Amino acid sequence: MKPKNYTVFVSWEMYGHIEVQANSVEEAMKEAETGENIFLPPDGSYVEDSFQVDYDATVEVPGGVE
Repeated sequence: MKPKNYTVFVSWEMYGHIEVQANSVEEAMKEAETGENIFLPPDGSYVEDSFQVDYDATVEVPGGVE
């Protein structure tokens, strides 16, 4: 029997830093959480033991993958 192909959804956490312009620490943290021009840090580090499989979302790939 030929093995089937599945799409397995996964997630993990990264830790990094960003720079924002603000007038106070509080404003800087708010900007980091809600700012429109905030992007994921390019040099983040993997948070150990954060890798997870989404068992509810895993599905068989119809027709398989070539």
